[in-house]
Amino acid sequence: EESRKIIASIEGFRQIANDLRQDPIQCFRIGLNTDGELLRVKELVELMAERLPHVELHFLETKSENFVADIHNNTISAGFFYGDQEGSIHAIKLTTFRMVVVYPNDWEPPGEAALDYFMGKPWIWTTQGCPFYKQSIDYFASRNANPRKILYVDDEFLIGDLVQRNIGCSLLAEPIARRLAKENKVNMWDGLELTIDLYFGFPKDKMTDPFRQQIGNIVERIWS
Repeated sequence: EESRKIIASIEGFRQIANDLRQDPIQCFRIGLNTDGELLRVKELVELMAERLPHVELHFLETKSENFVADIHNNTISAGFFYGDQEGSIHAIKLTTFRMVVVYPNDWEPPGEAALDYFMGKPWIWTTQGCPFYKQSIDYFASRNANPRKILYVDDEFLIGDLVQRNIGCSLLAEPIARRLAKENKVNMWDGLELTIDLYFGFPKDKMTDPFRQQIGNIVERIWS
């Protein structure tokens, strides 16, 4: 039985080699759930070109709430996403981001009472399918706080634009918020004890696929 497994493995390897010989370009679609600079796409492209020169990368904008569906319908081969996903996904945790409040530059929240100040302001909230949504709702509920939500938006940079236009305040992952603050588009308050995890993942039933294994290893190396 063990010999049959070894022979079958060798035959599988031979088939992969034959496939590569016939079609040297392997197309691989990666879903990006946020800004490419934040996801270190430049480093990913450089390492992929070095280690897997026959793989043709395609980057597609995706949303974390649609990640499982995009994987199962083959829209993407792998990708980045926020928060936990269902058990069919092999998830590689990359980092944890703090969540911060972003608000218009002309607001003046008091230091210690900032959270109470923001509760009296209008909020631009994430859509219900977003991983931020439940975590944020639970966080504020545990503090008897009830943000006054006036808009629901699922794009981080659109949220930044709306905050800049004085529509209201919102929550963003700290790296995105810091970039917008550096550009003087918004101000930020980091007094929350709220975080979100960033993952890279692909289907568990594809874990033996050598391309996904190597790309997963490359992404882990970039973030380690």
